[in-house]
This record gives sequence, C-alpha cells and structure tokens, in this order.
Amino acid sequence: MTAIEAAVIRAGDAVVDMAYFTADEAPPAQLDREKVANSDVYVLVAGFRYGTPVRDRPELSYTEHEFEVAGEAGIPRLVFLLSEDATGPAKLFRDPQYGARQEGFRQRLRDSGITTTEVLSPDHAETVVFDALTKLPRVRGGGARRVWGIPARLARFTGRNVHLAAMSALAGHHPTVVQALNGMGGVGKTTLALEYAHRHADDYDIAWWIPSEQPDLIPERLAVLAQALDLAGTADNTHAAVARLLGALRAQDRWLLVFDNAEDPTALAPFLPVGNGHVVITSRNPHWDTLAAPVEISEFTRTESVGLLESRLPGLRAANELAEALGDLPLALDQAAATLADTGWTVPHYLDLLRHRTRALLNRHCSRPTSVAAAWQITVDRLAKTDTAAVQLITLAAWLAPEPIPLTLFTEHAALLPEPLGAVADDPLAWADLLAVLCERAVARVNSDSLVLHRIPAALLRADSPAPEPRDGWAVLALRVYAAAALNRWNQPTWPGWRTFLPRALLSPQRITGGCRHA
Repeated sequence: MTAIEAAVIRAGDAVVDMAYFTADEAPPAQLDREKVANSDVYVLVAGFRYGTPVRDRPELSYTEHEFEVAGEAGIPRLVFLLSEDATGPAKLFRDPQYGARQEGFRQRLRDSGITTTEVLSPDHAETVVFDALTKLPRVRGGGARRVWGIPARLARFTGRNVHLAAMSALAGHHPTVVQALNGMGGVGKTTLALEYAHRHADDYDIAWWIPSEQPDLIPERLAVLAQALDLAGTADNTHAAVARLLGALRAQDRWLLVFDNAEDPTALAPFLPVGNGHVVITSRNPHWDTLAAPVEISEFTRTESVGLLESRLPGLRAANELAEALGDLPLALDQAAATLADTGWTVPHYLDLLRHRTRALLNRHCSRPTSVAAAWQITVDRLAKTDTAAVQLITLAAWLAPEPIPLTLFTEHAALLPEPLGAVADDPLAWADLLAVLCERAVARVNSDSLVLHRIPAALLRADSPAPEPRDGWAVLALRVYAAAALNRWNQPTWPGWRTFLPRALLSPQRITGGCRHA
C-alpha cells in the first residue's frame, strides 16, 4: 500500500482510501459509494487477501463494490493484479475464508474487457501505477476560474525598480520558476512581493498568499485554496486536499503562490508545486539555492531613500541626513516619514529622539501594522530562546561602529568575552555554526572576515538587549576588546586589519556611553 500511495502522490493525485474515512452516521456502503463517485480515478491493485463483505450485500466485498461503483459512475478504472509469481510465501497471499470468491473476482477482472497489468513487487507496482496515472488523460475538478487570495498592496510604493523588472521576467518562464526574496527584517521583502502580485494580476488566474512563518500551518492554508478551486471539500483531510491541489497546479499554468516569511527550506520543500506557474518566497534565510533562485533584497539606495522621504514629505530638508541615520532601511524610513507627517517635528528633533529614546520612537506604529522595533524584537527574542551566544555577539557588535567589524576582534580575544560566547569564539566549528545562525536569521551581514550589524538593530540593542549584561556593562566590554586589539597590533603598522580597526580605535568616547569610567 505504501508503494501505491507513493505513486499516486508522485503523480500529483491524492489517495482516498477506507483507512482515511472519518466517523459518519451514513452506512459504510453509502459512504464508500460517495467517496468513489467523487474521485477522479479508481485504482485497484487486486491481491489474494482483500475485502470484507458489504453488510447489505454480502455477496460482494468492499473492493468489488468500489469497482462496480466506479464503472457505474464512468470513472476511469486502472486495474493491477498481483502476479502468481510475486515474491513471498504463497500461503500469506491466500485468504483462507474468502479465497475462492476472491479468485473468482480476479478472473472476472481479466474477462472484463479492461486492460489489466500484473505486478511482481512493491517497486514494480509503484512504477506501473505512476506510469498509468501520468498517461491517463483527465480533466481536473474546478475548471478554469479566477481565484485571488493576495492581501492589499501599499498605497505608496516607491523604489525597487530593478527588482520589479527582474521579477516581471517571471511571466515568460516555464516550467515553474521559484524566486526567494531574502534579506533582514524591514527591507521590504513582503511589500515587494505584494507589489509584484498586484502589478501582474492579469497574468494569473490563480494567485494565493500563504503565511509561512509556522510551517505546520502551511498545509491548512493550501487546503483552503484547494477548497476554493473545488478540488476538495471541508470534510476532506488536509493531506488529501494538498495533494489534489499540487496535482491540479501541475496540469495548468497562470498561477502564482507566495510563501511569505518562510524560514526553513526543508520544511517548505514538500509544498512547492511543479508545472507552469510561479512561486515567490520571502525569507530572512538566504540559503534557498537547492529550491529557488535566491534574490537578496538589501537596504534602499540613498536615491531611493530620499525619494521615499520627499514623496511623503514634500519640501523636506535634511532628507539625506535622516536616511543616513536610519541606515536606508525601508520600514524605518516609512515609519519616520509617517511620524514626521503626524507630529510636525523637525528632522533635528526626530534625530535627537532617535539617539535618546530609540525604542519608544521606533515602536510607533503610525500607518504600518508593524513597527520597526516590534519587527526586530520578534527576531531577537526568538534568537534569545535558542542561542544565547548569538545574542551576546550582536549585542557586543551593537556597541561598535557600524563599519565592518573584523571577526578576529572576537576570536583573538575570546578570553575577554562572557560565556557562552567566549567558549564559542574559541572553537572554530562552534564559531562557524554561530555565524551561520546570524546569516540564516538575517540579524547581521556576515562576510568571510567581518560582520556588519545594521545601525537600527544596533540602536535597539543598545537600548535594550535580552542578553545578560556583563559585569561592567557592554560599553566597557567593547572598549576592553578594542584596547586589547590595539595593544596586540600597535607595532604592526602594515597590518591589513588596521583599515577596519581604525574607525573603532579612534571612536569618540561620547559614541559609547554608560560605564566608560571603569574601562
């Protein structure tokens, strides 16, 4: 049975079997008839031990009953007979109670006029069933219809012309094209996917949005699409509905699925359809190479940042200064523009609040459903539950300048770092795993020899970090690590690391506040 199920699912269909029937007040024969009548294809693998008698028709087994119902309903019937030469003890094949009657049914199948195929093993059965299903011409349920399940777009979309142009090329590609838009929280991955879907609405008959942050809920959201397409009913189990949906999408084109905020490629892989449609994934995780074409979405260019601010605030002065302070992060820029429009504050006043009341300012929702502070807090809180060392590392990085930080600043001074970060930095394998976590969660940009933490998350971490604070505070620890690095390299003026170290070594004491007198 496992081999046959594998063949059915691989062919894009779903198994409807008595084993999957739920409790129902209808008689078993009636329920059996209804399920068969609602199927697209009837597949029978007739062995030597099968089928209890139907209660109201004891002359028939349920297997014979299903074969009869499928014929009456005009459903295509694919019949496979377990060969007499099949591997295994013959006595296990024969049913001592109903064997003679069942052998009679096997003979009737041979004489029915239907072309039958004998199978020798589970592997052989899987191969021939899959071949028959894929060659069978069928019209899937649901027919041609338009189904739209994409959330509303933002009214004021700006920038991202290069990315939209690249995504627009999706429409001319077959078979399935899968793109994974990846980047840190707040860069606008979801916004870009929404804008693409709405701009190209006429290119798709089916467009569906699947929130994917919780992988366990993905099947339920796909099952709703199956119901919208009349491929499944509310009584069908989720597994069957999803399998039927993937089979239907395989047989048609002009569809778009958007898996928003997916993080685990392995968890998403079983739900990616094949065929002549398109899939867009948004994710913080950049590692989608095996399933999709990764497309990195980074911060706005300065031109895009200024364009957004000036479009929202005509006549704005110091747009460049504001964009610099916010690190060209689209969500932060949009939120700042809304705050300035609502309050009438000047840019200098906003920047002063950004320096001294970071979290309160960046937690203002304004016109967006999620503030930049809330979006970041979700990410860092989840990280704190699973990896204390990672949160310690980004918190320490937050007290350093926004330029690239040499990784050796941590690994060569592991003894100065709090535990467990110190132990991790001293172990090359554990250190590599930690950097991979930062990359997968998009909390920092990790290069071969340096780490960069965006200035907005850095400001939020300086204001409030879930990492346990070291004895003299994070600011003092940052200065001690700097001092140790400077002492180790003071007599090596040609050391390449000086280029990245100098912005920190020459950092103004006012840049790091709190506890500096103890350094």
